[in-house]
Amino acid sequence: NILDFGVSYFQAKQEADRVLIASELRRKSLHNLLEEVQFAYWKAVGAQQLEQEISAVLNGAQEAMVLAKTIEKENLRSPIVSLRYQLDLMNAVRQLEKVRGELVLAQTDLAVLLNLDPKIKFRLVDTSGSGLPDAPVDLSILEMEEMALLQRPELRAEHYQTRIDAMETRKAILHAFPGLSFN
Repeated sequence: NILDFGVSYFQAKQEADRVLIASELRRKSLHNLLEEVQFAYWKAVGAQQLEQEISAVLNGAQEAMVLAKTIEKENLRSPIVSLRYQLDLMNAVRQLEKVRGELVLAQTDLAVLLNLDPKIKFRLVDTSGSGLPDAPVDLSILEMEEMALLQRPELRAEHYQTRIDAMETRKAILHAFPGLSFN
């Protein structure tokens, strides 16, 4: 039956487009994962670099707190000024402890994304100053924008879905014809 052949032909084209949609969704998922890993990496590198500085500032704040309590006990300043200063120091210490906690989580997040045991301690290397030259791009801004839009997985998947819908219309038109067969 020729109509069955035509319908199965359009059905096969639709299935091929569905496979292409699935591959575009996979590509988008991989891109999102790559972005997450890059973000977690740089956050962990930053945390690693700030770790010693935050510890030094926290030690300085604790020493200042001891000094402020000593000044308060010896009545060298007004008690209100001394207490206000201690409160400001405690708020600063609390904020620094919060930042330190977030920075500790940065390395754990990276370990989870890399499928490593979060308990494993590792050091990261900052590769931003590796001296690798930037690759020259011989495209204009307009050409780069056009290329970026053509490569967007969402737009490509939508294009494939439009083709599937068009094939569905053609299948419906074929079903409207009476049966035609050759012997």
